[in-house]
Amino acid sequence: MVAPAAPKSAAPACPQCSSPVTPGQKFCGSCGSKIDAPAPAPAPAPAPKVEAKPKPETRPAPAPHKTEATSIKPAAAPSGAAATLTMVKPDGSPGESVPLAAGKNIVGRKSEHGVFSRDEFLSPEHASIEVNGKTATVSDLGSLNGTYYRISEVTELKTGDHVRMGLEVLRFQALAAATAITAPAKDGTVAIGSPAGDAWGRLERISAPDEASFTFLLRSTEHFLGREKGDILFGDDRYVSGRHARIFTDGNAFFVEDLKSSNGTFVRLTASRGLSHGALIFIGSQPFRLSIGG
Repeated sequence: MVAPAAPKSAAPACPQCSSPVTPGQKFCGSCGSKIDAPAPAPAPAPAPKVEAKPKPETRPAPAPHKTEATSIKPAAAPSGAAATLTMVKPDGSPGESVPLAAGKNIVGRKSEHGVFSRDEFLSPEHASIEVNGKTATVSDLGSLNGTYYRISEVTELKTGDHVRMGLEVLRFQALAAATAITAPAKDGTVAIGSPAGDAWGRLERISAPDEASFTFLLRSTEHFLGREKGDILFGDDRYVSGRHARIFTDGNAFFVEDLKSSNGTFVRLTASRGLSHGALIFIGSQPFRLSIGG
């Protein structure tokens, strides 16, 4: 198939006589007028340059960020452990755990477990916990700071008993059995002091072994202890509940009762004591929960 010829461009005309002029002639063949060279056609405007946009750099998607856990989960007791002691943190959550074998277990600063070896308030061999089936027996081994158990019911107090609540260590004394604050002189002269009046007992706030930093006289039938409510207050101790415990007498005996406090009320062991699953003991600077059965 033959392609059609391109159309010829029309011949220019003489500007004087309008006669056609052969392209390239400088004068008109009819009238002799000078023919001006036609202005060159304007060059087509260059097409705008389109800059190629750089392709975005392809990077692999970052791996998801993993947040490291901050809380210490209680360690699982190894297979075959008869019981577990788990530290209780100030907010009530569980801390480090220590497995206990069947039979006698010695707890103290000599232990291979860090939760004990780091505690400077523990004696090297502080207490013994003997696990026997579904029960356990705890005994203090003559430690400096004692071993305490959490009370769950009204508990009788004897002269010399120690009560622990929050960071407070309190020693109870019935005034009928208490020794004189100021001993008489060797020649028999009795020292003058303020009369005890109608007080039936006193609580000594212990700051060091056998050293009381403050004494509270007990005169009413009952006294309430706490951080905000009561007649014996420990306002700076954030581990003491607003109304924590009460101490009272029926005239012949003396008692302490926990008032559903957050962190409990503890009494120092004076003899071996049986413990059941879930019992709380206080040794050194930490409370521990006993779980029997691993």
